[in-house]
Amino acid sequence: MEDPVISSMPADMNVNTDSGSATATVTWTSPTTSDNSNQVTLTSTHMSGASFSIGTTTVTYTATDSSGNTFTDSFDVTVTGNIKSAAQCKNVVSAKAQYVYYYSMLRCFLFCLCLYFCFVFLFVFVGFFVCMFVLFFCGLFCLLLLLLLLLFILLVCFETEW
Repeated sequence: MEDPVISSMPADMNVNTDSGSATATVTWTSPTTSDNSNQVTLTSTHMSGASFSIGTTTVTYTATDSSGNTFTDSFDVTVTGNIKSAAQCKNVVSAKAQYVYYYSMLRCFLFCLCLYFCFVFLFVFVGFFVCMFVLFFCGLFCLLLLLLLLLFILLVCFETEW
């Protein structure tokens, strides 16, 4: 008895991921078999039309004849794509969140600074006792925001986790 033969095995395939997905649906023409017993069973680790994840996957076909003789052949499916890793996405989200936070802090600081100078202007034209209380607390709040902003800038410069 002779081993069965697998013919027309697909060549190695390089494909991109499906749009908006981390997988690719890959199709191919299944190979054919022949044997002197004319009774051959062909099995495969993956079927044509299956989804493959990013990376290289080996598709193996095995032909088995009625006498138990086997022949195995395979090809590789390599899937590549633009899908970012979770770590890359986390870094982008974290950087955007920090930017929004620092921008908000800066806007709040500038608003308080403008408010402070408005009270200084009122103080000059209205009088000392009318604006002193508001001026003091507005200045204190402005100073506190400035210190917080400087603290967060230092944390970013030294890449400190908090």
